[in-house]
Amino acid sequence: MTPAISITIATYRRCALLEQVVRALENQTIAPEKYEVIVCDSGSGDGTREMMDGLTREYSNLRYVDLDVNTLSAKRNAGIREARAELVSFLDDDAVPASGFVAGHLWAHANRENQFVCGNVRFPDKWIAASNYFRFRNSRHLGPARPEVDPEDIPYHMIVVMNCSFRRDDILNRVGLVSEEFRRYGGEDYEFGYRVARAGLKIRFAPDAEVEHYEHGGSIRQYMKKLYITSRDSLPVLYRLAPGSRETALSRLLETPAAEDGFGRRLAAGIVRLALSNRLVNLAEHVLEWTDQRRWCYSPLLFRYAFAGAMLRGIRERPHDEMPTGGRPLARQTNGGGWFE
Repeated sequence: MTPAISITIATYRRCALLEQVVRALENQTIAPEKYEVIVCDSGSGDGTREMMDGLTREYSNLRYVDLDVNTLSAKRNAGIREARAELVSFLDDDAVPASGFVAGHLWAHANRENQFVCGNVRFPDKWIAASNYFRFRNSRHLGPARPEVDPEDIPYHMIVVMNCSFRRDDILNRVGLVSEEFRRYGGEDYEFGYRVARAGLKIRFAPDAEVEHYEHGGSIRQYMKKLYITSRDSLPVLYRLAPGSRETALSRLLETPAAEDGFGRRLAAGIVRLALSNRLVNLAEHVLEWTDQRRWCYSPLLFRYAFAGAMLRGIRERPHDEMPTGGRPLARQTNGGGWFE
């Protein structure tokens, strides 16, 4: 029996979290023969293969693929190639699905075409209650917290690739696979969304396809590091592959103005750079960490300030001479932790 949907999971060295995700996928509201689960790894070496060997014997709709290349995009693409179903879903290895996750994605695609579906992502309630950081991050997710975003027509730069679904043929024949030029954290999702939108697919929100995001090592400091790496190493590749992406409001303020930019933009960029000095951004980071468990100290504006500062730091330290457009990792970027660690 051909499954209706293939759930693909890119993973690396998250054995315990991955097992939670897989077992949650095998406890859905629809029959297991109606979907398949494909885990794409790259020699994690932390017991993932042994754990998956046991799970594949336990669940007949589960497959394990081990790749030589350890990039997120390569694993996403392997999942698409391995999928047997018409519909394919991307799921991260730290996103534990609710029991109606698979049914939610299937329902979102029922009798509808020309669309790309973004599922519902939430942090665990206890994390939100205990941490202003997770409270802020949760407020940026699609759904009731973002009433300004049309759930039937989501902008490409807000795409949710960690929990999404699409028709396999749309990607293979109209959009193209996830770009493998991105070697570090970030960027590949926005560029993918850019091509999804250009192909004429509507990006829609499916609230019933819900996951809880147990962000691996999640903290203010770690997230600022991710933004720094994205800004330094991945955004130049994004700007080249997705023309116009540099014109978002935040990029216009943070990126170095071009010679042809007008006085107003150059002045605004100069003011922003002065306001986001490394010393002030470091101070904001320390304040956010110190007040993280004090709910009455919650300041969304301070989070935005600190995170913008992390991105500007990445721009300032961007190795223009070594990686102007190619996206190939520098020697100092390559380590055993894969695309981020």
